[in-house]
Amino acid sequence: MSDNRQCDAGEKSLIRSWGTSGVRAGVAVALVGVAVAGCGSGGDGGPTISQSTATTLSGQKEPLWNPCTQLPDNVLQGTRVDPASKKVSADSGQPVEAFTKDCFWRSTEGPYSVGVATYRATLDEIKTNNKFRDFRDVQIGSRKGLRHLDTLDAGGSQRNCYVTLPFAQGAVQVYVYWTYGEESKATQLPPCDIAIAHATNLEPSLPK
Repeated sequence: MSDNRQCDAGEKSLIRSWGTSGVRAGVAVALVGVAVAGCGSGGDGGPTISQSTATTLSGQKEPLWNPCTQLPDNVLQGTRVDPASKKVSADSGQPVEAFTKDCFWRSTEGPYSVGVATYRATLDEIKTNNKFRDFRDVQIGSRKGLRHLDTLDAGGSQRNCYVTLPFAQGAVQVYVYWTYGEESKATQLPPCDIAIAHATNLEPSLPK
């Protein structure tokens, strides 16, 4: 999972692995009321989501909160990442229809990256994704969430750790992945204490 994981395939890659193994960004899902019907033909490369996406009280669809554009630079700097290093993992350009938005930034404190993603999925639904494993409860600020690992890391260097919290539209996730080949510099693998620290720093700025 190198820095080359940014999304030339965009959100199209997401349809590969809810219920199957795949890359970190591959977390599309056929859920009750949130079904991926396939990739749209509008040229943006994103999957088409069923019409049961989140709606406002007026009945209009509500855009999915986007960490790629809605986390201010001062917040990112406050958690010790470089705002200029942003890489987009999933942002189809479909603010309303999108199932996920996902970006990551390079840490200024070590050879690792910090990502933030949002999903139209509950924590219980996240737990059904066999890409993830070893779920544990965690308290971040006022929210009860999940700390979990990557199935693809099992038996390997375990360079990834995730903290997933609930919010009104589904789940918001803060994750850390250690740069491949730099494992000897890690103080902890999997880097869960680091992920929890970043999630704690970012939580006040994450959507409720």
